[in-house]
Amino acid sequence: MWLAVRENPVLRNLHRRINRELGERFENTRAAFDGEAYRFHATLFTGEQNADLYREAFAAYKDTPINLSCTIKQIALFYKNNDSADVRDFITYKILPLK
Repeated sequence: MWLAVRENPVLRNLHRRINRELGERFENTRAAFDGEAYRFHATLFTGEQNADLYREAFAAYKDTPINLSCTIKQIALFYKNNDSADVRDFITYKILPLK
């Protein structure tokens, strides 16, 4: 389950730069969900729980206004080498400051 993050040109350009620079250094860096169609988000929880749990959480909060505002100071880059959605399969590659 995710919270949508409001996109802006700075964020989109950073995403493009990261993809470009990763592609210059490593092979097969693109995930199926990546590229220009990528939707910026904050992951609230993920994993391989029963689908009913996610439906219940969504139903409980879908009409709740969430007016959050924050300044992000760091970005994390993750790596995984399989198609699992399990958060335990992700490895933190780098945590970088945003300037």
